[in-house]
Order: sequence, then C-alpha cells, then structure tokens
Amino acid sequence: MGSTNLNEHEILAALIQSDDELPCEDTDSEEADHQSEDEVQSDTEEGFVDEIQEEQPTPSGSNILEEQSNTEQPVSTSAFRRIVALQQRTVRGRNKYCWSTSKPTRRGRVSAVNVVQRGPSRVCRNIYDPVICFNMFFTDAIIMEIVRWTNAEISLKRRASMTGATFRDIDEDEIRALFGILVMTAVRKDNHMSTDELFDRYSSMLYVSVNDKHCLH
Repeated sequence: MGSTNLNEHEILAALIQSDDELPCEDTDSEEADHQSEDEVQSDTEEGFVDEIQEEQPTPSGSNILEEQSNTEQPVSTSAFRRIVALQQRTVRGRNKYCWSTSKPTRRGRVSAVNVVQRGPSRVCRNIYDPVICFNMFFTDAIIMEIVRWTNAEISLKRRASMTGATFRDIDEDEIRALFGILVMTAVRKDNHMSTDELFDRYSSMLYVSVNDKHCLH
C-alpha cells in the first residue's frame, strides 16, 4: 500500500509539475506565433511598400502637353530638314513635266481682262427680292448692249440664209427669259442636257412654257 500511495503521490506531483510547465510552453508558442505573424506582416508590408514605390504617378495635363511638345519637336525639325533647296530654276519629272523651284516674279501690271470687279454688294445689302438683286447685276444698260449686238449677229445670219423668218430680231424680254432658262438649268442640274431634252414636251413643260428651243440655236 505504501508503494502504491507513493506512486500516486509521485503521479500527482508529476501531473502538477506538467500543468505548471504547460502555460510556459503556451506562452512560448504564442510568442513564437506572434513573432511569425509579425515577420509575415512585416514581409508583406515591405512588399506592399515596394510595390507602391515602384508605381509611377500618372502625369498631369501639363506634363502630357510637355511630353507631346517634346515628341513633336524632333518631327518638325526632321520635316524641316527634308526641304531641299535646289540651285537650278526648273526640275523635270518623269512624265516630262517641268516644275519651277521658285515663285515666279510678277513683272508689270495685271491685264484688265483678268481683273475681277466687285459687284454692287453695298446696294444689295438690304434687298431680299431675287428679281431686284438680279437686275442689280444685269442692269438695263447691259441688257440693251446684249440685245444690240445679238441683233447685229442675227442680221448677218439673215443675209446668209434664205429662211429669214427664223432669224428675227429679239428684244429685252427674250434676253431675260434666256437668262432665266440658264439659271433654272443650273438650279435643276439640267445643264448637261441637250436642247431637245430640255424642250421635250413629254418630259417637262417648264422650259417649253418659257420659250421655244429655236431661241437657243
């Protein structure tokens, strides 16, 4: 019995001693776990910091414009360098066309035929009627001048031809009607059509109602 009691006491003492040692091991394991967690966090934080440092900030609008200007500058200079100054005055191409290497110098005055006179723009500023605006450009004096020389040409045709009834003199109304036909063909995009097509009674009565097709022959 004594040996058994001794054994029980030894067992109890061993159990108590093991219980006392267990919290120390737990604390050591907890400290080790904390250290491992700290090491893991520090490693991840350092990696995160490294990633943040590696990321480059996005450029602002001014930086983009400066970069574009810097990139476009060598292009313009290279394009400027491509301009070749030739010593000869003319260069002939493969198709035998002659090109001038310099701007021609104008000598003398421009011919009066090539001078475009300004129309009555100030007078027509407050006019909205199309007929009045048209009469501002083609005045009665211009119409009379056209009638005069047209009748002179008709008289020559009348002498050379036996059919004098066809070549009769015209007046101002016929000239204005002719101008109206020409303007209408441009508006309707019929200026590519022949007189037979314009004055065809089966296609349109617009031009036939103005005049006969013989007025254009």
